[in-house]
Formats: sequence, C-alpha cells, structure tokens
Amino acid sequence: MSSLDPTWVERQADISHHPQSIRIGPVDYQIVVVENLISDDQKLNGQIMYNPSVIKLDEDMGPQMTRKVLWHETLHAILTHAGIDNEPENIVDALAYGIIAILRDNPWMRELVNNQDIP
Repeated sequence: MSSLDPTWVERQADISHHPQSIRIGPVDYQIVVVENLISDDQKLNGQIMYNPSVIKLDEDMGPQMTRKVLWHETLHAILTHAGIDNEPENIVDALAYGIIAILRDNPWMRELVNNQDIP
C-alpha cells in the first residue's frame, strides 16, 4: 500500500465524506460519485439529471474541484428551477467560484444564513 499516491488518497477521502443528497428548492437530489463520467463522448466533471433528481460527480477530482463542481451543478438546478435554461457554462462557473470564495473568505456570511436574530 505504500505505492499509493497521497493525492489520490486525499481525493478519495474527500469524495467519500460529501453528503449523499442536497435539497435545492422543492427537490432532493441524490449525489452520486461515478467512475469515468462521460456524456455524448465527452469527459465530464459533473452532471445534473433533473429526472431522476441526481447530481453525478466524477471520482477523479481533488477536494477543491469537487466542491466547485458540486456548486456548479447546484447553480444549474437553481437557475433551471427559476425558469432560466441554457445558461452559459462560463457564467455558472464564475458564480460557483465566486460563491466558494466569498463563503471561504468571509465566514460571517455563512453565519448570516443560520442566525435567526438577524432580520
């Protein structure tokens, strides 16, 4: 076992500890990690399937990319539930990176969501 790449072990540990589902609006999406995620002969990092309410994540990503891709697919769902379809991928990526950075760099923003005392 000493021949294992430590980066690979970290990736696997991070992916194995993510939640198994996420509620987006009125829908609970199952989060599934898959090997070699491909659609239409294209390698994907993530994919959202509205029926049957599944978010697929490719297993071959590091922790930071896994978080970004989960946010990316979550944002697709939010936009689709709001009736906004066919949004450009670069816009969804920009939002995902931006939200992660804001929440990481400003912990008080996370607390605002859960603080019942703030109007």
